[in-house]
Amino acid sequence: MNQVGHLIDKNHKCDLLYYYVNLSIAPDNTVTTRTEVLYGAENAIELFSRVVSGANTMIDVCDDYIISANPSSHEVIKKRVLNTKVKFRYITEIRKDNILYCKELIKVGQVRHLEGIRTNFVVTDSEYTSSAIMQQIHAHPEIVYSNVRSIVEQQR
Repeated sequence: MNQVGHLIDKNHKCDLLYYYVNLSIAPDNTVTTRTEVLYGAENAIELFSRVVSGANTMIDVCDDYIISANPSSHEVIKKRVLNTKVKFRYITEIRKDNILYCKELIKVGQVRHLEGIRTNFVVTDSEYTSSAIMQQIHAHPEIVYSNVRSIVEQQR
């Protein structure tokens, strides 16, 4: 088990995202490839923001309702798309409670409806993140992150 694996405890809050970022940079400042599992809502939100903010050419989001329920995620997406002109595509189940959010996102990219969607992931040109969305684990979601090229390309 790697060093991060020893620190992960899904019953306690801890700042795994910060620790993860430190592990991702090699001593010579080159980015190393990683696939990690993180826990907790705070880590999910911070990781989402970091992945979207780091996109260079594309952001693809498939979301049941977790991302659309978080107002800060709307701003992160809009800011990155408007400032860099990355290609943005968003798939969700459009409902009464997220229609305004979807209308906002149509202004900066493509928005598509998929009824009964049960997944949640973000893929950019170099990173992939996905979170478990089962109702019973929302207090401590499991978030998978990877910047391994073959995994990112497979998820596109």
